[in-house]
Amino acid sequence: MKQELNISNQQLAEWIDEWQESLFRYAFFRVGDMADAEDIVHDAFLKIGITKLPPDTLITGSLPPVMMSALSMSATL
Repeated sequence: MKQELNISNQQLAEWIDEWQESLFRYAFFRVGDMADAEDIVHDAFLKIGITKLPPDTLITGSLPPVMMSALSMSATL
């Protein structure tokens, strides 16, 4: 059985600082509306913040797969 843990507020803040602009640009490119893109990225980070993640997803320096998953689940892109 895989061990799961809640992402820390510090880790989430680091991911937001590192990835928010890139994810916003990606979402904006896909949906073509600034407000919708902001909402999509915001919702994606909220989903990540409440999700239990396996410890191996907490890698800095690369976009965690769970983040792209949350981004794609936040809206139909």
